[in-house]
Amino acid sequence: MTTTLYVFTGTGNSLAAAELLAQKLGDTVIESIPIQMKKASPVIPDSPKVGFIFPVNYSGLPLILSEFIPRISLSHVPYIFAVATAGGVGRYALLQLDTLLKENGSLLQAGWMVRMVD
Repeated sequence: MTTTLYVFTGTGNSLAAAELLAQKLGDTVIESIPIQMKKASPVIPDSPKVGFIFPVNYSGLPLILSEFIPRISLSHVPYIFAVATAGGVGRYALLQLDTLLKENGSLLQAGWMVRMVD
C-alpha cells in the first residue's frame, strides 16, 4: 500500500472525505483512529505516505487525535499530510497537529481544510 489514511469521524463527513481521497489516490488503506487506539502496542504504519483526516472541534484538534499522535511511530514515514473538515475556522487544528507531530519527531508536510456545512 502506498498511502495509509488515519481517520476520526463524528458525523461521517471526515469518513466521506477519506473515502473520496482514497478513491482518487488509489492503493490506499483507511484506518479508524478509535480502533487503533484500542491496540496495546504502538501503531507503526507500513506506508511511505500517511494522512490524518479529522473534523475540527471548537476550532481545534479533536482530543482523540491529541492522544493518538504520541502512540504512532512516524519517524520512517517521509510524507505526512492532513485534511481537516470544518464548518467554520479550523486552521488552528492543523497547527496543533504539526506541533504534536514535531514533539513526536515528525513533521506535517501538507495540510488542507475542507469546508463542510456548519
